[in-house]
Amino acid sequence: METPQLSRSQFSADELRDHIKKFLDSSYGGRTQTQATYAGALREFVRWYEQDRKFLFITADVFRYRDYLIEQKNLSQASVSTYLSGLRGFFEFLRGQGLLTHNPARHVRGSVGRSSPECEVLTESEVDRLIAAVDLNDRRGTRDLVILRLMVQYGVSESELVRANVKDYVVIAGGGVLRLQSRGRESRVVLRDDMITLLNDYLALRSNVLPSQPLFLSDGNRTRGMRMSVRGIRERINQYLELAGIRDGGTRDISPHVLRNTAGRQMARSGASVDEIRYRMRIRSLARAVKYMDQSRAAI
Repeated sequence: METPQLSRSQFSADELRDHIKKFLDSSYGGRTQTQATYAGALREFVRWYEQDRKFLFITADVFRYRDYLIEQKNLSQASVSTYLSGLRGFFEFLRGQGLLTHNPARHVRGSVGRSSPECEVLTESEVDRLIAAVDLNDRRGTRDLVILRLMVQYGVSESELVRANVKDYVVIAGGGVLRLQSRGRESRVVLRDDMITLLNDYLALRSNVLPSQPLFLSDGNRTRGMRMSVRGIRERINQYLELAGIRDGGTRDISPHVLRNTAGRQMARSGASVDEIRYRMRIRSLARAVKYMDQSRAAI
């Protein structure tokens, strides 16, 4: 049986509020959206904590709180995940202060049951099989490998790939950058050396490359030399998912978006914070970033 994890008997509600303020100030110095969202989530926890009066900071208590959010507050799965992410971060802060011996919310996910299709991710072995399915004997295969790796390793979306031009890929001293257009805003992805080499190889296979040309050209019979479409990219990805035996008509609902999800999960597993994931993935939704964190913890 799990023992209470407090280094003392229990916090008062006022003590919790003081610690929450310190946690938010130290973790989210400015008035970020994440800070404001977590502040609201933790206020809800303190209200419940005052009424419950038997929370002993063990995992079973965190599950009881999750049940309350689902059954009595009627919150969506995304909202529950966000509330628990805030609580998880707060408990980790208390652990760092020596007030908890370990984090009782660490492995409590916001979802119950099977993941929704839009949250599916690939395993490491599936990523390896997907990459290995690409035939690099022609320009199309090299192009497709660039696309797959930008999505599964950097979280670039199909629409961002479609909008990119050759001039958006810039090699500078010390590295390379790919400029992306997302929802009317420009952002940048810093590329590692192996990605730079692959992109250079792809462009070297094209003749008379101009800066104004699309970065990714179609090789279809009727669209050869034109900008690839989102539909075209998805068709190519689906072919590789099938070749790799990942999309095989089984119980998992696999779509091309699984590549971007996998990148987000990997960022979380590598230690990125919620705000870092939102920045690097160019997403506005806090709940989406929290889901990547949940997937990362579930895979441990």
